[in-house]
Amino acid sequence: MEKDIKQKILDKTQEMFMRLGVRSVTMDDISKALGMSKKTLYQYVSNKTELVDQTITCYLECEQDIMKALREEANDAIEEIVLISKHVNKLLQSVHPATMFDLQKYYRQQWTKIKSLENQFIYNIIKENLERGMAQGIYRQDINSDITARLYVLRADMIIDSEIFPIAQYNRPELHNEFVKYHLHAIISDEGRDLLKKYYATKQ
Repeated sequence: MEKDIKQKILDKTQEMFMRLGVRSVTMDDISKALGMSKKTLYQYVSNKTELVDQTITCYLECEQDIMKALREEANDAIEEIVLISKHVNKLLQSVHPATMFDLQKYYRQQWTKIKSLENQFIYNIIKENLERGMAQGIYRQDINSDITARLYVLRADMIIDSEIFPIAQYNRPELHNEFVKYHLHAIISDEGRDLLKKYYATKQ
C-alpha cells in the first residue's frame, strides 16, 4: 500500500512537471492534484528537491525499460533507431519547454544526475546498436562503435541546449529528426540505405 501511494505521487508529479515545468509547480499544487493533504505528502518526501530527485530517478528507470522493449521489438538495428526516435519525438512534444530549463537552472545537482545516467544509458544503447547493425551488414564495417557512440551522446546534448538552438526558433522534435537522420546516413551501408527508406516511409 505504501509503495502504491509513493508511486502515485511520483507519477502525478512527473505528469505535472512535464506539462507545467518544474519551478511553477508547488507542493501545494501536487497535494491538491493528488487529493491528499500536504502533511500526508510530506510523510513520503521531506521537500520538493527530494521529490524532484525521486521523480527523475523513476522517470529514467521507466525510459530505460521502454528503450529495452523497443530494441526487442525491432527486427534490425535501423528499425530499433527509428522506433526509439519516434518515442523520443512524442516525449519532446509532450514536455513543456520550461521543464528542462528549470532543471538546468534551479536543480543543478538533479540535472547533473539526469545527464550522467542518461548519457551512460544512451551510450550503451547506441554502441550496442552499432555493433548489431554491423553484424547484420546494414551499417558500415569500418565504424568504431565506442567513438561513434560517444559522438552521438555529445550531439544529443546539443539539440536540447537552448543557447545553440533557442527554444523560440527551433522545434525540438524537428531538431531530433534531423539529428537521427544525420546519424543514420553517416553509418548505413548500401543495404541499410534501402531499409532506411522503407522504415521512414512506413513509420514516420
